[in-house]
Amino acid sequence: MSVLTSLGILLFASFACAFLQLTPSVFAIFYHYASAKRSREKALDFSSYFIIGAEFMAAIVMILLYFVMSEVLLTMDESALKIARYVLAGILAALGIFVLLFYYRRGEGTELFISRKMARALTLQAKNVKKPSDAFLLGLSVGTLEIFFTLPIYIIAVFEIQNFPSKIALQPLLTFVFIFISVIPSMSIRGQFYRLHRNFAEIMRARVRQKTFNRIMLGASYILLAVLLISFRIF
Repeated sequence: MSVLTSLGILLFASFACAFLQLTPSVFAIFYHYASAKRSREKALDFSSYFIIGAEFMAAIVMILLYFVMSEVLLTMDESALKIARYVLAGILAALGIFVLLFYYRRGEGTELFISRKMARALTLQAKNVKKPSDAFLLGLSVGTLEIFFTLPIYIIAVFEIQNFPSKIALQPLLTFVFIFISVIPSMSIRGQFYRLHRNFAEIMRARVRQKTFNRIMLGASYILLAVLLISFRIF
């Protein structure tokens, strides 16, 4: 039962990461400029490096958390662990409320919480990608800007992954699946550009239509994770 509970919590955590919008937004801008300057095949190749960069960033954070939490959990008694879980649940609930109110800027567009100066810098960086390593570094760096939102989710994911037996290689597999789900939105945008031949304007209009849904689902995911943490990991 504990394993099934961990699997369910891990699934909701991966969904929360999948509804985050900064990396897909930057990816859409990047792919738009890449496809305008290069052949479709070259743009597709560059996009793979971007996605690998985003996955690499998530993998680094999760591996570091895995080893840090393995050491920390050994030194914590049950009461301290319970307090830590309460704090984490409170952070998740607060982030859920923040997402519902402030994740998107006011207006009809899809501008996010980051400053306009940072948004302009990301757009310029996406526009000036000249080689695969630039695309990789762009995907890597974008993930750091949302670490405030992803870190609590990664902590929950690592904790639940540690509940699975390591001797049957489930932990590495679950980590891979979790990271893969987090980049599905960017892969979906790549498919719309490459397979469905949609242009940037069409994709952005679709993102505007999905704005309310994404905001509600993301906020609800955080709040639900807080509820699951309190219900199954505290009481």
